[in-house]
Amino acid sequence: MGALSIRYLSQEDVMKCNLLDMEQAIRDVEEMFKMMASGDCIYRSKLVFWLKGDDPELADKRFTAQSAFLGGSFGTAGLKWVGSVPDNPMRRDLPRTSALIVISDPETGLPLGIMEGSVVSAVRTGASTGVAAKFLARAESQTVGLIGAGVQNRTQLLALDCALPKLEQVFVYDRASERTKRFISDMEKLTRLSLRACDDVEDMLKRVDVVVSATTSTKPIILGEWLRSGMFYAHVGDYECDHATLQRADKIVVDHLEGIRHWGKQTLALMLEEGTISESAVHAEIMDIVAGTKPGRSSEDEITYYCTIGLGSQDVAVGTRILRTAEREGIGMELKLWDNPFAV
Repeated sequence: MGALSIRYLSQEDVMKCNLLDMEQAIRDVEEMFKMMASGDCIYRSKLVFWLKGDDPELADKRFTAQSAFLGGSFGTAGLKWVGSVPDNPMRRDLPRTSALIVISDPETGLPLGIMEGSVVSAVRTGASTGVAAKFLARAESQTVGLIGAGVQNRTQLLALDCALPKLEQVFVYDRASERTKRFISDMEKLTRLSLRACDDVEDMLKRVDVVVSATTSTKPIILGEWLRSGMFYAHVGDYECDHATLQRADKIVVDHLEGIRHWGKQTLALMLEEGTISESAVHAEIMDIVAGTKPGRSSEDEITYYCTIGLGSQDVAVGTRILRTAEREGIGMELKLWDNPFAV
């Protein structure tokens, strides 16, 4: 064995590999869910290290590791390492989240590539909601409400724009008005949709068919009494809705129930821990609906609720495609692992 190199992709390189092709990202994640259902995927709950922040008003700092193996057309294993510091944007002019993704060859165990992973993570989270919307939202949905104007809701909106072709109007709520303005300006260039700011969540929910919450809030922003017949709610953050929200839902669907319980911060996890809801109230994991073993939306009047914790298998699916695109198109740089291994 001689010299061995791996491909490194910066965030700019990753973006050049059509990362924001959300239709393809949705296909990646949907295929990954099918693999989960068929057993051709090995995945684990997040491994989390919490570090107490120095501002009690902010969520704790943390490091997170997520790993998975995917068979089938992917045929790779991978790991995502994430650092999350909530006060980075305000105090250091840095992103809240940074991440690296490593993709490896399961046959040899050798790494194939390393890439900046924060935008990959945001895209796969949006794609997960896109898959869920295909099965749980009304096909005729025309309006969406976004709670939070951060990175996550950018990719949530890109995914919904693909998954729900009848969408026309978007209402955006965020406590920071300048961030809302910037979000609207940016996303009107990236989608076919009309966006406008909304300063009241209750009023927003009177107007929309779909609502997404993706914030850092530690107390409910959505109340169950505000939900209307036929709505689809995608819950991306932690404790963003009250207990009544889940109690009003006709179908509760999750991406990974064990992972939600392990994370322990989302409304569903809190209710399960308190005993105010039982696991039997969870209709399905989304993989079962994608695989056709459980039904998605059954009527126009159902209120459907989707809670996503995120899985390393999603990162591996999207990351594998990005790496293969980079290899094919010569994007990124080669990093040497060794000229000759120390020992064989």
